[in-house]
Amino acid sequence: MRHDHNTLPRVGAAGKIPMAAVGALLLCVFFAVVGGSRVHSAPPAHQVAMLADGTVVTLEGVTYGRERRFGGMSIEQIPGTGDATPDTQDAIILWTRAVRPAAGRNARVGFQPGPIHIFDDAGKECISCESVAQARYLPNNGHAFMLYAWPRRSAEFSVEISYSYDPRHPAIVKFRVANPHPVRTPPYTPMPAPITRRDADLEVTLDGLHQMPPPMYRGGPIGRQELENRLQPLHTMASFRMKFHGQPTQEWIPTEALITDSTGNAYNGEASNLYQPGRYPLTYYRSDRDEPLKIGAWFHRTANATFAPQETMALNNLPMRLGSYLRTPGATARLADVTLEMSEIGEVECVGKRTMVKLNVYGGDPHLALLMQVRNERGKSANGIGPNEQAKWITGAMRAPEKFRDEETANPAPHRCAEFLMDLPRGTSRISLTIAVNRSHFFEFTPTPTVLHDLPAR
Repeated sequence: MRHDHNTLPRVGAAGKIPMAAVGALLLCVFFAVVGGSRVHSAPPAHQVAMLADGTVVTLEGVTYGRERRFGGMSIEQIPGTGDATPDTQDAIILWTRAVRPAAGRNARVGFQPGPIHIFDDAGKECISCESVAQARYLPNNGHAFMLYAWPRRSAEFSVEISYSYDPRHPAIVKFRVANPHPVRTPPYTPMPAPITRRDADLEVTLDGLHQMPPPMYRGGPIGRQELENRLQPLHTMASFRMKFHGQPTQEWIPTEALITDSTGNAYNGEASNLYQPGRYPLTYYRSDRDEPLKIGAWFHRTANATFAPQETMALNNLPMRLGSYLRTPGATARLADVTLEMSEIGEVECVGKRTMVKLNVYGGDPHLALLMQVRNERGKSANGIGPNEQAKWITGAMRAPEKFRDEETANPAPHRCAEFLMDLPRGTSRISLTIAVNRSHFFEFTPTPTVLHDLPAR
């Protein structure tokens, strides 16, 4: 199907398409199942709009599922590579392409999208859905707009994308999208705080929800600032109390959070971490429709926690040779389902000379964390780097092994690699490691979305 650019609807500064052209170009989004994803079945299903400067924006396809491919394009992460959590969520992806006019001041200018706005079939905006939308750049002015949350109870919804270098006069294109899997799931049944959960010897109580104050400064693109301003009234902190072995404790923190509604939408949340504990333990954005959300959180012990001897293992009397990496095959330790193997010890440049210890990690659950203490042959301890420099334990990063970070590697890594950066005492020739196996505990809470406007004392 060919389109004469002279007959396409034009989107002006106000983002409106002339009514005379609307009837001729109302195109629906159809889905066909291809390889586990639902995609447009034929070119006539494309939707096309023209900006005031003559730029043509085409919605070439819409996919749904866990695949990240369309029309020879892919934004998939190679398994076992990189440090990011694998993207395994269901998503609706809008695949668009822009064609600049053949002449004029924008003929050779790149094309950058602005904020994404999502509306249900009644025209109500879903701001919390927009907080998790992402745009990926593709060659030749192509973009993939990834929607992880949308009005899932609507049969169809609309997406507005702004394109403009002048935020005062945005040019907006609007695409209507059929919901590939409408649901009628009722909202979760919430509980008033406090809510207490227990797992083995750890007891966690969600005390309440608190409104987060606005930040003193916002940076980044204007479109992102505008979205954050609209999201601010939804920004929430969850406060917790914990007991370990029946005693109040400060040695546990939430380190990862999964915020969802009953339809399957995931919301933007941020938990603390072991390397640099956050000022607030867990924050997220509530639903702008006052829908109860489920908070799933993983808790770990901090770098100042006390571990029993049966929760640790050791690798002793390992030779050090600064200036070059030293492989020490055969140095292993095992604790229950977790096996550690020494991979490398060596010197790295990181704001001065530092020592890097790498361990291969086999077994354990996906949320396993490790902490380390290091002493040299004279009994002197190494210090960690950064916020936990004076903590009891050195925190590390769990990653895919370096040889599996190559983008051409298609097979997942058979193990993980734990990397620890530290300052060793001068003159060290041998080191002994004590490694704490920091297992996670997972809890779920569905609190009533009633927010207190005072933050708890810290």
